[in-house]
Amino acid sequence: MTNVSKIYSRNDYFSLRSQTTKEDRETALLEKLKEHGKNSNIHGISHILCRKNNFRRLLWIMPFLSLAGFAAYQLYNVLVLYQSYPKQTNVKLDFKPMKLPAITICNMNPIRRTKVVGLSSQLIQQILLGGNVDDAIKQRLDNFTDIWNSDVYTYDYGESDTFYDDQYSDDTDRVKQPETISPENIKKELLYAELTHLSWNERYFAGHQYRDFVISCEFRGVPCDNPVDEYLSLHYGNCYTLYSRKYIVGVPTATSGITLKINLENYESLALSEGYGAILMIHEYGQEHPEDRALIISGGTETHVKLQMVRK
Repeated sequence: MTNVSKIYSRNDYFSLRSQTTKEDRETALLEKLKEHGKNSNIHGISHILCRKNNFRRLLWIMPFLSLAGFAAYQLYNVLVLYQSYPKQTNVKLDFKPMKLPAITICNMNPIRRTKVVGLSSQLIQQILLGGNVDDAIKQRLDNFTDIWNSDVYTYDYGESDTFYDDQYSDDTDRVKQPETISPENIKKELLYAELTHLSWNERYFAGHQYRDFVISCEFRGVPCDNPVDEYLSLHYGNCYTLYSRKYIVGVPTATSGITLKINLENYESLALSEGYGAILMIHEYGQEHPEDRALIISGGTETHVKLQMVRK
C-alpha cells in the first residue's frame, strides 16, 4: 500500500490561506448582518434574515419589497416636486367693520287703488279710475304747445347752427314741435301736477303704509328699528328710510346685513308703471334721496345688494 502525500509549494500555501481568510470574512459579515437584522427596527428585515424556512422568508420578502418600492416612488415624487421649485401664495383678507349707510325703500305705486275715491281731487280720480279726461288733456296740450313755442325752447347756436340743420327749421332756431304726443304721457303729467296740490296728510295716507309694505326687517337676526325718516316722493309716494348707528358689519356674509321682506300689495297697484316693484336707494344719512340712482327691485324675486367701501 502506497502512501501518497501532496506537497504544496510556497505559493500554493499562501493561496489557500488567502481563500480561507476570504471565506471567513464573508461568514463573519453575514453573521453581523443577521445580528443587525435581528435588532433592526425596520419591520420585515429580522424575519427575512432569521427565518430558516424559505417559504416563510419569501412571504416576508414580497410585502417588504412592495412597500420599499412604494416608499421609493413617494421619495421620487417629493424630489421631483422640490426640483420644480413650486410657489405658494397666501392671501389674507382683512375685513374692517363698516357702518351701513342709510337705506330708503319706496313702492313704485304712489297711490293705493282703494284710497283713490277718498281724494279731494276729481281730476286724479278720473285719471286713475278711467274717467273722461279729454278736456283736461286738450287743455294740457294747448298749454304744452304754447310753452313749446315760447322763448324757453329758443337757443342761439352761433356758428354751429349748421350742425342742427336736420333737426331744426332754417328760418328760426326754435325746436320743432313734435307731431304727436302720447295721451298716456299727458295723463301722467296731469296726475303728477295735480298731486302737488294735495296736502301732505292726504298724500301720505293714500300711499302704502310701512306696516303693510315692509313685512319684516332684520339686522343679523335682530328686528330693525322703526324708520328714522319718511318722505313723500312725487313719483313713488311714501318712502321710508332705515338707518342706525348700530348697523355695523364685520365679516361680510349672506346674513350679516339688513334683510328686508316686503309686500308690494299688487292688488292696490294702479296703471302708472309697466310693472310691479320697489325702489331701493342707498345713501348717506342726511343727504338728499338719490332717486335718479335708485335700484329697482322686482316682485317675486330675491335680490342681494353688496356694498364696498371706497376710500378717496
